Amino acid sequence: MRKHPQVICEIANSHGGKLNSLIKTIKSFSNINYPDLSIKFQIFSAQGLSVKNFHAHNLYKKLCFDEVKWKKILKLSKSLYNEVWIDVFDEFSLKVLQDNRTNIDGLKLQASTLKNNFLLEKISNFAKNKSKKVILNISGFEIFEIKQIIKKLNIIEKNLIIQLGYQDYPTLLDDSGLNKIKVLKRNFNNKLCYADHTGKDTTDTYIAPLFAFNMGCDYLEKHICYDYKKTKYDLNSSLDVKDFQKFASSLISYSKLLKDNNFISKKEKKYLSNSILKPVSKKNFKKNSFLSFDSFDFKRTDNKIKSFCDPKKFYFTKKKIKKEDILDTTNLIKVKIGVIVGARMKSSRLKKKATLKINRKKSIMCCLDSASKIENIDKFILATSYLREDDELAKIKHKKFEVFKGEPENLVKRYYDAAKKNRLDTVIRITGDCPYVSKEIINILLRSHLENKADYTSCKKSAHGTAAEIYSFKCLKKIYKKAKSFEHSEYMTWYVMNNKSHFKINLVRLPSRYVRNYRMTLDYKQDLVFFNKLYSKLEKKNMELNLHNIFKILDKEKNMNKINSSCNLVWQTDKNLIERLNLTTRF
Repeated sequence: MRKHPQVICEIANSHGGKLNSLIKTIKSFSNINYPDLSIKFQIFSAQGLSVKNFHAHNLYKKLCFDEVKWKKILKLSKSLYNEVWIDVFDEFSLKVLQDNRTNIDGLKLQASTLKNNFLLEKISNFAKNKSKKVILNISGFEIFEIKQIIKKLNIIEKNLIIQLGYQDYPTLLDDSGLNKIKVLKRNFNNKLCYADHTGKDTTDTYIAPLFAFNMGCDYLEKHICYDYKKTKYDLNSSLDVKDFQKFASSLISYSKLLKDNNFISKKEKKYLSNSILKPVSKKNFKKNSFLSFDSFDFKRTDNKIKSFCDPKKFYFTKKKIKKEDILDTTNLIKVKIGVIVGARMKSSRLKKKATLKINRKKSIMCCLDSASKIENIDKFILATSYLREDDELAKIKHKKFEVFKGEPENLVKRYYDAAKKNRLDTVIRITGDCPYVSKEIINILLRSHLENKADYTSCKKSAHGTAAEIYSFKCLKKIYKKAKSFEHSEYMTWYVMNNKSHFKINLVRLPSRYVRNYRMTLDYKQDLVFFNKLYSKLEKKNMELNLHNIFKILDKEKNMNKINSSCNLVWQTDKNLIERLNLTTRF
């Protein structure tokens, strides 16, 4: 689409056959302030256009100019306008075209001439030889007929412009043909022209051409006249100089709007800046206070905001904050939170358990899917090792999780390195052998962890495998720096619980609806059988996978729970392991 549509000033018959009137019109409209202005004339002879007994034959005689006058008219127009166009009707207009070819840039075929194969052939030859542009008005013709005419003309596509719109003195908007633009663009690659003939006293005379340009018309044709009071012919759809300038100015403004690359204007930015509801504090807060969504309010304020904070995230205050103070990066520190799922292919009791299927899905994918639903998370990380045996895990694709490859045996270092690389403040630790973790439980633990400014948070009781542990980065760092041995680093909890004086420990009592004595971890064959039966039952009953529905099934079907209830947690029952853990995890 052009930066501006080319506007063709159509004089038609508004001159009334008076040369002086025509010259005045040409000169006065050449002063219109518009970047791409052209002019067009209807050239014909009365005897060439109609038979003598045709009702308008005598009028045509009145409106005609001879060849000498046309030569003068066309020469003047070429000196004043970007392009000069003429309508071709008969042998006379063809002769004027031939004699004045240097002063004529394009020609137009009215719909009324398109059955004249003799004329079409002449125009085709002339346009090809002289590289002239041709406007083809297709009013009244079907698509298949238009294609036939274009084939006959055989004019190169870039030089043939298809025009819609006809004169009905004036033409009503319903009959304007604007509805054809989409159809024409679908069927033809040619540029389009809209000939506007709506009433000069209606708003349509300004709006319809704008609409046409917006729809894809690169050319607009508009009737003009020198003086409304002295114009007899084509008056209803013609604009005088004053109104045409108004029309042209609106086109300039509209065209500028369409080509403006700035999605938002300066004034629009100012409007939003002055009116937008900004995050403000609901109450007074001391320095280093914890803030979450229920600390925010949104109101209009004259105070400036540096950058908006996401109220769904968690923050600590940098300084004292008063009620209705702006909440932004100048006075808040966002807590960067990451979920890290630790997993490896190495497993002694259940070989390659991470890739074993639970209801057609790998167990590790079950874990990642449930963990991905935890809210307010900045990073989701699957932490495996750099060993080749763990490549199968490293190649896993999940829409939220990215893979971190770290130490194979030292799990503490793997978590610490992953957290450090991603600049996490808080780490939610999930083990890959937990196919289902509850976002509800973890949200409770996370909030409690931050509110209490804890180093370590877990729950006192839960169905084993449905919860998680939460570590501050400082806690992970202290474990990594102070631990004497990482022989049993997969039991990370012991490094905290055996060194309580070094950490602020936060053990949360969960609401009873989130607590059961079920085993929900994958370590033995019985666990795999259990999860497959549970997930199959959920699918069969068309129940969403969530903690409420899991408990609903297990509470009802006691035999399902018995499948793996005899499987022990080794760190609770193996006395030798417990003794080694107590020795190796103390600072």
